[in-house]
Amino acid sequence: MFDEFLSQRPLQYGEDQRPFQIEDDYDRHFSGNGVYAGVKSFLDSRGIRLAYGDPTDDDRADTICGLGNRLGSIDLSRIDPARSGSPNR
Repeated sequence: MFDEFLSQRPLQYGEDQRPFQIEDDYDRHFSGNGVYAGVKSFLDSRGIRLAYGDPTDDDRADTICGLGNRLGSIDLSRIDPARSGSPNR
C-alpha cells in the first residue's frame, strides 16, 4: 500500500521514497501504535507531510487518515500475527 502511494507521488525535495520495509518500518512505526499514528510516523520519517484529515476520510484521500483507512482494509495479521481484527486507530 505504501509502495503504491510513494511511487505515484511526485518526488519533492527532501522526501525519501524508498519502498516500505516490513522488517524495519512496521516495527518502528506501527508496532504498538494506532494506524493513524503509525502512518504519520512513517511519513514523517520519509520527510513527507500530509494533512491529517479526518477519520471519516475516504481511503482514496491523500491524508494521514485516508492512508490509515486504506491500510485498515489490509489484513494486518499477515504482517504481524499478534494483530487481528480491526486495527487500533
